[in-house]
Order: sequence, then structure tokens, then C-alpha cells
Amino acid sequence: MVNMSNGARTDAAVFYVADGYDTNTRQLMGRRAAGEAFLKALAQDPAGGPLVCCTPAAGGFDGFRKHVRALGAPADRPLRHVVLGDHAGLAAAGCVFYPGPDIAKLAWARAAGDPRGHSLTGVTHTTASHGAMDHIAGLLGGPLEAWDALICTSRSVRTTVEQVLGVAFEQAAARGERPRPPQAQLPVIPLGIDCAGLAPGPAAGASRAGFRARYGIGADDLVVLSLARTSYHGKAHPLPMYLALQAVAAMPGRGPLHLLQTGWFANDAIEQHFRAAAAALCPDVAVHFVPGTDPDVRSGIWHAADIFSLMSDNIQETFGLAPLEAMAAGLPVVASDWNGFRETVRHGVDGFLARTAMPAAGAGADLALRHDIGVDSYDRYIGGASQATAVSIADAIAGFAALADGADLRRSMGAAGMARARAEFDWPVVLGQYRALWSELAARRAGAMPDSDPPVPVPPLRPPHPVNPARDDPFRSFACYPSVALDRDTPLRLAAGAGEPLLRERAALAMNSFAAAVLPAGAQFAAMLHALGRGDATAGAVLDRAEVAFAPGLRGLGWLAKMGLVEIGDGRGGWF
Repeated sequence: MVNMSNGARTDAAVFYVADGYDTNTRQLMGRRAAGEAFLKALAQDPAGGPLVCCTPAAGGFDGFRKHVRALGAPADRPLRHVVLGDHAGLAAAGCVFYPGPDIAKLAWARAAGDPRGHSLTGVTHTTASHGAMDHIAGLLGGPLEAWDALICTSRSVRTTVEQVLGVAFEQAAARGERPRPPQAQLPVIPLGIDCAGLAPGPAAGASRAGFRARYGIGADDLVVLSLARTSYHGKAHPLPMYLALQAVAAMPGRGPLHLLQTGWFANDAIEQHFRAAAAALCPDVAVHFVPGTDPDVRSGIWHAADIFSLMSDNIQETFGLAPLEAMAAGLPVVASDWNGFRETVRHGVDGFLARTAMPAAGAGADLALRHDIGVDSYDRYIGGASQATAVSIADAIAGFAALADGADLRRSMGAAGMARARAEFDWPVVLGQYRALWSELAARRAGAMPDSDPPVPVPPLRPPHPVNPARDDPFRSFACYPSVALDRDTPLRLAAGAGEPLLRERAALAMNSFAAAVLPAGAQFAAMLHALGRGDATAGAVLDRAEVAFAPGLRGLGWLAKMGLVEIGDGRGGWF
């Protein structure tokens, strides 16, 4: 950070394109919500200096000005504008914040001037798309320096970034090149939230009563809230949540149980798929589908609930703001043990985490290839990986049942989550980490810190053949996401009630059958169930008995576990 002409401190210049920060759209994506939250925190921060906007060309400043004023920037807060090619202006700002991982292109633009003139910081959101993977792999070849940084929002994300960079480095060396090791720093800084805006306040009681009245929910009825983009292929498959809530609702003496499924559908067909699955899988739960694009709904519906749940199983997920927002609102959480979720929700403290399993590396290279050559869209690519990823239904049942039976437990976990959210994830805390990073990068530019100690790429799991590091097997790139990897030695057993009738019933749901092209055929699924019917076995033994090829077969076993037909051994004598 440096002083501008009036002597006031300034933060990094914000590279502004509306797509990175605008939530006023039907397709509300997590990256836009996170970007706008960051911009709002900067705009409202009483400790901040002038707000500096960086744009690719002369235009764009008016949109930035209107946006930050609408987000609460005081009328007397100075606003400045600098164009990307203005090296003197960028040097005065000291650092540019870019709302994505593609900082290599900004480094090339900087290379026309003094590389030490200013720092660059980007941030990861999803890392699964071709674009994101290309940007991450591009960090190796771009003219980035040790005074630049790509902020990783979780340790899981950093592991993925290091994996991609490691493979890229290895492949370049194998071609006889002498690649320059990645220079940019890879700090882990979480996404922030507005704890004060989410915390129950004087209006919480009225908000709770209003939402409950709107949906015919009794004052003492138990309500579970799930707030996220409603996508079974790109966010969270609802089956484990539906089945777990049904199991709790069917317990003796249980009162009315409601689910407020709040979000936004990509199209009418997906909405119908959700409604059909809810009717089939949790008939004893009152499921209410609530439009979540309304800001008033997103800010107030937390107070209508007693428990929050999100069972993400998607490689597109990296951090997961919603469980953290629920914690800030005082709700205990039942979520999946999945990448960034396990870094926010403490199992047994703020809520409960349901274990997850995903096929091991080697079972998904064809998924990456199908997407790369255009056979499968991005949605089908991430959806195919999700269909092979299981979330423990038994763990979810246990978590929901404990919270349903214990009002005191709900209160204590909710209080613990609120305290943690304020202490570690409130925007003033997170902005402090950003500013500490920007100060460190400024010291590196000035030579006050060594600039030759970049992160060393983690040696990758060496593939048997050369691979494009940005198109690698997703089960390798995201191997750190699940609780356990499903491999040939994983113990398996049939779940209670599993058989061909239940197999056909679950497969008939549209949200469970769209990835048929990358899963075994129906007869092979039946053969795998029959193989397990002969007794507990390892995954490899089941595939051998059923005569199913390894890669699609391992994905098929993941699908059977996802559907609640097969249980997975955790390697310690337990099952899920």
C-alpha cells in the first residue's frame, strides 16, 4: 500500500468489469456474490482510503462509481480511476486486485513497463472450468513475480493449484524445456461475510414469523433451510439431504418437518427434476421451493429456519459461502465433508459433516477428454464427476436427528458458529488479511523481503502418459476434496434394502440418469449389486466378479453409493 497525492492510504486498485461483481442477474453465481461482497466491504470500510478503479480502457469508471455508491461508499469517499496501460498510475496504486485467477495476462501488460512498478493479486473461485484451469496453468509461463499472488480461498484450492502447476512444470521439463518455477505467492485467505448483516437482530423475530406464515409453517415446526443455486449437476445433488430428512421425519413422535429449498433454477426442466425427486424421496417432509434471487429473501430467510444444510458434491465448489453465512446467522449446519466446507464447519462444534467418497485418480481421464474434445459440455463434465461422488446418507441422518431432538444443541452449535464467523470470517478480519498480503507484496517489490522464494510446486502423482495439466483427470486434480478415495481396495457392502427394484426406482429419476454415457449400463449396475450380494468385498473384487471395466465401474460404484445402495468402508472398521 502506498500514499496517494493527498496522503491518504489506499488499498489495491480494483480491476473492474461488472461481470465480476454484479449480483443483479437471474444467473447468480458464487463468484459474483463473492466479488460484490468484497467490493462492498472495501466501499464501506471506515478505515479505507480512496477507492481506486482500474479498467482495461478509458471507459468503465462510471459503472464502478455507481456500483460502489450503491454498495454504501460514503459520498465524501474519494474515487480514482487508472487505466491498465497507465504504468505510473498503477505504480501509485501499488497493487491491482483482479476478481479471478487470470493474473498472467495482467503481468504481460505490466511487462511493457517496470515489473516492480506494481503487484498483482488474483483470487480463485471455481477451479474446474477450462478457463480457470488454463489461467492456473498459465501462471507457470506468465511473467509473474514473487511480489504477485494468487489468493486461494481454502487449503483444498491451494492443493489443486499446486497439483496443476506441478504437472505443468513436469511436462515442460519432459519436453526438454527449462521452465521458470512459478513465482507468484499462493496465500490462503478465505472469502468474507457480513456478520452484522446476517446476525439475528431486533427484526429477526418478525422475519421468522413472516416467512413461516407465508409457507404455512407452524411456530414450533422444525425447519431446515438449504440456500444455494439449485443445480444437481453443478452445485449439490439433493438426494442425501432428501433421504436423510425423510428418515428423520418418519421417526416415531416426530412433529412436522419442513425444508425451505431456496435458490434459483437454470431452467424449468431442472426445477421439475427437483420437484419430482423431492416428492419421491421425502414424501413426509413439507418441501417448499423458494425463489432465492430476491435480496430480501437471501438476507431474511435464515431466521425462519432452525438448521441449515448443503451437501455439496461438486468439483466446481471451492469454498462454500452458504454454510458460513448460516453460521453467522446462528444456525447449526449439516453439510458434506468436502473441500472448503471442512475448513469452515467444525464437526461436532458448529454442526455435523457427512463423509464423502470420490473415485481415485485414474478413473476420470476419459471424463476430461470428452469435455476437452467437445463431446460433453462443461455441465455434463462436472455433472459426470458429481454422479460418481457419494455423500454419506447415514451421517446426514445422524446429524439431522441429533439437531432435531436437541433444541439446546441447536442453540449451542448456532452460538459457536456465530462466534467463529465473527472471529475468523467477518469482512474486517478478512480485509485485514488482504491488507497484510498487499503490504508484504509491497515489501517484496521494494526488496525488503527476499523475492526468490516462491512456492515450490508439489510433485504430482505422475501420470502414465503425458497429460495436459489443465485437462487432467478430475479425480486427480481434486483428489483432496472428498473424505476418502474410492479405489480397488475400498471395502464395500450392500446397504439395507438395496436391490434391483430400488436400483430401478432411483435410476428413473431424471437427476440420477443424465450422466448415463459415462456410467455403466443398467445391466452392469445389476451385476455389481449381485456381486456384492455374495458378501462384502473390495471394489476391485466387485468389478472383477461383475466383469465391469475399471474406470466406468469405479464411477458406477460411486453412483451406487450416492444412491444409498452401497455402503463404503472408511478403512477404520466403520461404514458410510
